[in-house]
Amino acid sequence: MNNQGACATVVKLLETGFISLPVFLFTEYKRLGLSEIELLLIVQLMIYKEKEGIDFPTAAKLSERMQLKQNAIFDHLQSLVVKGFVRIEQGYDEAGLCCECYSLLPLKEQMAAALMEGEPKLTSSQKDAYARLFALVELEFGRTISPFETEILSKWLDEDKYSEGLIETALREAVLADKLNFRYIDRILLNWDRRGIKTKAEALEYSRSFRTSRTVEGRHDSAELCQEAHFTFYNWVTGE
Repeated sequence: MNNQGACATVVKLLETGFISLPVFLFTEYKRLGLSEIELLLIVQLMIYKEKEGIDFPTAAKLSERMQLKQNAIFDHLQSLVVKGFVRIEQGYDEAGLCCECYSLLPLKEQMAAALMEGEPKLTSSQKDAYARLFALVELEFGRTISPFETEILSKWLDEDKYSEGLIETALREAVLADKLNFRYIDRILLNWDRRGIKTKAEALEYSRSFRTSRTVEGRHDSAELCQEAHFTFYNWVTGE
C-alpha cells in the first residue's frame, strides 16, 4: 500500500471511530499547530454535529458554550479554515434547501498525515502568505471577512494555485472598479487564468493594455471614461 492509500485508511479509521479522535486531539494538538481555544472550538463543532445534528452552529450558539464573545469565535473559526483544519461546504437540509455546514474532514486528513509522517501539512511560508492576504483583504473591505469568504480565499491559494501577487492584483482591480466582493474578484482571477496570466506583472500589463486601448479609442472625455471603465471592466470579467 502506498503512502496515499495508507493515509486514506487512517482517515477512514478516524471516521468510523476505530481511532479515538478526542484523545488524539488532546495529546497531539500542539504538534498539529492548534491552540487550546481552537481545540475546544473543534470539540464544540464535533458535539453539535455528532450529538445534536447541527452542522453549522452560529457564532452566537458557540459563544454560549465558551468564554468567548462572538467576534472572537468568528476570528478563531476563520483561523481554523486558514490553517486547513475546517472546511465550509454547501449541502441540503431535510427540506431540500441549500445550506452550509462545517466539515472536519480536513482536520482528519491532517491528523492522518501527522500519524503517517509526524508533520502537519501547512508550512510557515504558507501561513505567512495567508496572513498577509487576509490582512490586505480586510483592510480594503474595511471589515472582518466571513468564514465562507475565508474558505474562498483559501481555495484560491490551495486549489486554484493562484499566486499571492495575482490575488493582490485582482483585489486592486476590484477596488478600482468599486466592486468589493469576492464573486467579482473570483471572476477576474478566472478570466486571467483562461488567458494564461499567472503572475502579478502579467496581470498589471494586461490591465494597463486594456485601459490604454479604451483611452486611444477616444470615445469619452476623461470624466466619462472613469465611469465607463467600471461597466466595461465588469463586462470584460463576466464575459457578457
